[in-house]
Amino acid sequence: MDKTKIAIFVDVENLTQWVKEDGLEKLVNDLSEKGRIVTRKAYGVWSSPHIQKLQAPLNRLGFDLVHSFHPVSGKNSADIQLTMDVLENAIRVTDIEQIVLATGDSDFSPLFRRLREMGKEVLGVGPRSPLSESVKSSCTRYIYTDIAEEQDAQSELSEVRALVEELLEANAEPMPLSAIKNTLMTRDNAFDERSWGYTNFSAFMRDIPNIDIYQAENKTHWMALFNPVRSAEASSDEPEEVTEQYRKFLRKMNWPFASHNLIVNLHSALFGTDPIEVSDLKENLVQYVSSEKGQKLIRGATSSDIKKGLRTLQKAQLFEVTEDQQGNKYWQYKGSSNYINEINNAAIARVQSACDKEEVVFNQKRLEPLLYPTTCKEKML
Repeated sequence: MDKTKIAIFVDVENLTQWVKEDGLEKLVNDLSEKGRIVTRKAYGVWSSPHIQKLQAPLNRLGFDLVHSFHPVSGKNSADIQLTMDVLENAIRVTDIEQIVLATGDSDFSPLFRRLREMGKEVLGVGPRSPLSESVKSSCTRYIYTDIAEEQDAQSELSEVRALVEELLEANAEPMPLSAIKNTLMTRDNAFDERSWGYTNFSAFMRDIPNIDIYQAENKTHWMALFNPVRSAEASSDEPEEVTEQYRKFLRKMNWPFASHNLIVNLHSALFGTDPIEVSDLKENLVQYVSSEKGQKLIRGATSSDIKKGLRTLQKAQLFEVTEDQQGNKYWQYKGSSNYINEINNAAIARVQSACDKEEVVFNQKRLEPLLYPTTCKEKML
């Protein structure tokens, strides 16, 4: 069976920070798992200093860079160029089923509605704002480019969990996971379990109290059933289950779980470096990995691995981040000989905080399998 054909159009000037922070790369990776991306176009004034450095990573992602000249200062001509190209593409390439528009702060509702009239599935991408709340109703699905504040995110998670429990309790019969997710997306087309660190919908469902997950008899799909006594029966002091619970706590906080070897070699590569804009830092490291020296130190690492390692170091506050008047962020690595201990301490603090919130007794020994080993070699770096 042929995969769904997808076209992506990105207004880079309106979503510069999102692109710099790998939002577009993550979107491409997610879409590639679901279909075949046949069109990739990125719009902007590519001579502009604040997006000029994004040309290399976008080129690596396979995007055609469309230059949008601004005849009048302050006017974004990419909006008109993008609209024309999207409509031309939808008419000419008739077998494209899904069109993705990452457009930022512009109201493309009329375009979205026209595409849906043409039978296209429309995925909108943009920041949370009053505009996005009105625009997303014109899309088949909407993806936020920014992450909600932690308190808001946890509140949203609690609401969705309660909604799933109410749905299953009211239904009284087991429901396929696909039907449950479709119901959630019908109520809010921006629903995405990955917003809370889950790798897939089944992992999200398994983490909801009072829900049993099992495979249907025909082995074709998974089912969920409301079970009000599950949470009481599931409590256990078995070491493996306690460790797994701690892993879930860290996953909800988007803890990266980078490999130990990667962290050691990133520390070596970054130690003593000057402040650098985050997009340049990532690009330099990706190119470094491709070099002969980098291959020896970080053998087999991908650009995704590099970014995961950087997030680990950042969460341990091993980077000092400053920001200039234009909003550009600069990172400088501050790791010391105790950098492994600092990473471990950051993980411990997060799990302790989660245990306090969940009123669970914290046992550091059960957390140790998730921590990095500390060796004399690492202390000497």
